[in-house]
Amino acid sequence: MQTTAVGTRKMPVPRYSWVVLVLMYLAAITAPLNMFKVQALMPVIIPALSIPITSAAVLMSVFSIAGLVLALPGGILVQRLGVKASIVIAISATALGSVIGVLSTGFEMLAVSRVIEGIGFGLLGVAAPSGISIWFPRDRRGLPLGVFTTWVPFGMMVMLAVAPFLGQTFGSPEALSWQASWWFGAIFAVVILVLVVLFFRMPTPEEAQQLHGAEAVQKEGSEDALAAFKGSLKVLRNGKLWLLALIFAIFNMAGPGGITQFLPTYLQDPLVPGGFGLGLDLTTANLLTAASAFVVFFAEPVCGLISDKIGSRKKIIMLPLFGLTVTAVVIFNPSLGMVGVCIAMFFLAVFSSGTSTGTYAASPEIAGRPEYSGMAMGVAAVGQNLGLLVGPLVISNVLVGVGGSWLSVALFCLVPLVAVAFVLSLFLKVR
Repeated sequence: MQTTAVGTRKMPVPRYSWVVLVLMYLAAITAPLNMFKVQALMPVIIPALSIPITSAAVLMSVFSIAGLVLALPGGILVQRLGVKASIVIAISATALGSVIGVLSTGFEMLAVSRVIEGIGFGLLGVAAPSGISIWFPRDRRGLPLGVFTTWVPFGMMVMLAVAPFLGQTFGSPEALSWQASWWFGAIFAVVILVLVVLFFRMPTPEEAQQLHGAEAVQKEGSEDALAAFKGSLKVLRNGKLWLLALIFAIFNMAGPGGITQFLPTYLQDPLVPGGFGLGLDLTTANLLTAASAFVVFFAEPVCGLISDKIGSRKKIIMLPLFGLTVTAVVIFNPSLGMVGVCIAMFFLAVFSSGTSTGTYAASPEIAGRPEYSGMAMGVAAVGQNLGLLVGPLVISNVLVGVGGSWLSVALFCLVPLVAVAFVLSLFLKVR
């Protein structure tokens, strides 16, 4: 059993805490793995469904509609039903939506299936980190939550890597199969659902006391838990938490919902008249974007560890936002060539890691008690899903409006957004 100092006493971390971290991570990645199916196969889906790039962007954004709507109710659901039941509902919705997507014959039905999948994203973004927070003491959450914040880039990395292979295996060189990736997402979700049902549990009263001391989390379903739930509603009046959510929304709009979502498209042949992409093939473009996500996979735990060591969440949010402002200037500049763009993608991954990790670690700390983690994560999820919803719609329309110039999108849209997020981060008040 590992220990950590809190004041003058040792707060133990049960070994099962790490089992829970693995389970929550696997559960969480079912959502982004399914989310990035469209991004990975956009050049295939556009001709298959005979839709413009703006409609393809809608397929990206509608995924986040349910996540945005369910962000705060998701926090309430976690408080009332518990982490395990919430995750079971979330993964089931993800699997169901993916199956409906396979059966879709047109844009409208596929869009509906994406909304259903988004239910899973919205609930998992709240329930999974809440489960982790409950199993780790306050001053040791940076590292596990840093590991957890790789859930979106890791799920993206997996789908970007396997989608071309699945498309070629179950399709043809002339018409790759986009449905194969939908089947893969559904099967993966069902497997993880079984693991969660079998192995996830809440801490025993003794474990909760060891982890949180006087702030030990209350047992789900008890009268004390109901009182804790009512108390957690006070979180919604916390202005510091909403400021953090606003910063996270702008960051997601420009970064994960903007740059990252369109990187595979930018790296391939232009999909709009007068575009300025790099002309790579589908597999190469997806693998390069996956490589960027691979950097995030290592950078976010490191950022979490650094945040714990320096005792600051604000710095690990604020400084990367400044770096991301500079990165946004150059990443969509094809004149840099492949080497320059790849370097920019590396720094994009590193800077994005800090802001995501800091936000996840700061949210439950701003809220206070462990019981309030679910509601705090719900507020953070509002920001995340709002950014992911608005980002693709704004970027795609700006892209068309500037005649397909990716560099113009960066200069007139992405850079100002990230700059605003950086300025707002200066006013954050968090340990």
